[in-house]
Amino acid sequence: MIRLQRIAFAFLICVPAVALAADSPGAAKITYQDQILPLFRNSCLNCHNPDKKKGGLDISSYSAAMAGSDSQKVIIPGDPDGSVLYRLVTHSDEPKMPQKADKLPAKDLDLIKQWIAGGALENSGSKAVIKPKLDLGVATPTIARPAGPPPMPKGLSLEPLVRTKRPGPLNALAASPWAPLAAIGGQKQILLYHTQTLELLGVLPFPEGLPECLTFSRNGQLLLCGGGQGAKLGRVAVWDITTGKRITEVGDEFDVVLAADISPDQKEIALGGPAKMLRVFATTDGEKLHNVKKHTDWITAVAYSPDGKWLATGDRSGGLYVWEGKTVREYYTLSGHKGGITSLAYRDDSKLLASASEDGSIKLWNMDGGTQAKNWNAHSGGVLSVSFTHDGRLTSAGRDKTTKTWKPDGAAEKTFDAFPDIALHTAFNDDGSRVISGDWSGAIRVFNTADGKKLGDLTPNPKPLPPDPSPTATTLKPATQPTTKPIARK
Repeated sequence: MIRLQRIAFAFLICVPAVALAADSPGAAKITYQDQILPLFRNSCLNCHNPDKKKGGLDISSYSAAMAGSDSQKVIIPGDPDGSVLYRLVTHSDEPKMPQKADKLPAKDLDLIKQWIAGGALENSGSKAVIKPKLDLGVATPTIARPAGPPPMPKGLSLEPLVRTKRPGPLNALAASPWAPLAAIGGQKQILLYHTQTLELLGVLPFPEGLPECLTFSRNGQLLLCGGGQGAKLGRVAVWDITTGKRITEVGDEFDVVLAADISPDQKEIALGGPAKMLRVFATTDGEKLHNVKKHTDWITAVAYSPDGKWLATGDRSGGLYVWEGKTVREYYTLSGHKGGITSLAYRDDSKLLASASEDGSIKLWNMDGGTQAKNWNAHSGGVLSVSFTHDGRLTSAGRDKTTKTWKPDGAAEKTFDAFPDIALHTAFNDDGSRVISGDWSGAIRVFNTADGKKLGDLTPNPKPLPPDPSPTATTLKPATQPTTKPIARK
């Protein structure tokens, strides 16, 4: 499988200068039509033409070359080191090209590099169009708590964007790994709650439609939401949790995104849904890196391991696969569930994957060998959510209307009071002392994990804030009557 590694920061600094040089007056343009196609004819088109299309790649025309292979784009304008084609012909990645032949001469490799760096122009009349790179603050994958105070919302709007007559089902739920913060998917909005005080800390708009999945980045700085409108639109958006600023978005699906996750280094986002395709995008420019057709039914769960080595995906028919995190090369097929996969979660050390299923079971899988480590019946009727906390315990929710916690070995620990309806989502707070869960009726409860008692409720449908008292709307009162104090905004 073709590999792709993103370009180094030092090269990124140079790209704009190179691109400008390609379009500057008097500069000789390197184009596909004039220099690159003749080079390809001599060395590559014997295998990569419309008839053979080895590896799903045809580079005999400009449009075909830019479209890439069956699974990914191979040319990224302005980014030679990030382009699969360049990495393969320089033999810095596998499979080396041309196969069973010497590496191309240095002058040819340099020509390809200059062509891509200059914007991968088609002909002498083309102009370089290079997308600006977005820096999400690339993180180093770690299982330890990041240094400094945990990211928390500051000064975000508390005004709900949508208020309905009654709350709908809890569509999505996620808890920060390092901060007392929970994100709740409402209707065209995400609500941020403090998991200790239970107060609303912020409202993030998601105008694309209903949030279907939420997840925090491994360092807790970013919040990712996937969702949209059924049979119409699907997208993934990313916010900075501290400022509430929407940083980027990826995907332009024709159906809702049901599952998504961001890699621990914050370079890639994987998503899936009714299209049955696993798609992976670069966060820097939104480019699609991988398009993998393996699942035979809707993809309903996606999860990166904390170390970034693995990417797990599950579907509505019980298909469960583990991919190599960077290359998205299939590594394990995990067979055993007899119902759809509803939720996936990795333990902090990335050695165990937990899978929840409509068959009522939770299974633990060893990532060293892909074998089943543990299996137990957790909820009659089906398990709809599973999540780890830092000490290896698990929490689950299911169709029996209950939320439960489990010891690291799968032994039962606590069963909390049943909800009015099907329990849809559950997660531990940052220190594992509390569990946040919600059901189909919109009830959201916070439980104490030590004694199982309910500590309070959250709402996915908060009331609008009271209006600010107008400083000009004063009323004359008798001197003996005290002035009425303005209503405080909470």
